[in-house]
Amino acid sequence: MSSTCLNRLSPELSGYNREKKAGGRMAKSDDLVKYITQQVVTFIDTPRDVRQQAKAMHKEQREHWQTRWFGMLPLAARMLIDQFKTKK
Repeated sequence: MSSTCLNRLSPELSGYNREKKAGGRMAKSDDLVKYITQQVVTFIDTPRDVRQQAKAMHKEQREHWQTRWFGMLPLAARMLIDQFKTKK
């Protein structure tokens, strides 16, 4: 098969699209650097006590690890065990 035939069948194999994709990756990496820079500047500009309060509030709102990992199974198991204990 000739290269022109391959280009018609699979446009991603053509040189033009390869260069275009490489240029697309550059833009994505620039966006990533911009995002990381914004996050670092926001972190540095936020006072320590405000960050600690936000962290404590997030920690309070977080579900217990058993619920996060196993869902309602630990609660159901506890309820089942309590039922058997009260029957005896």
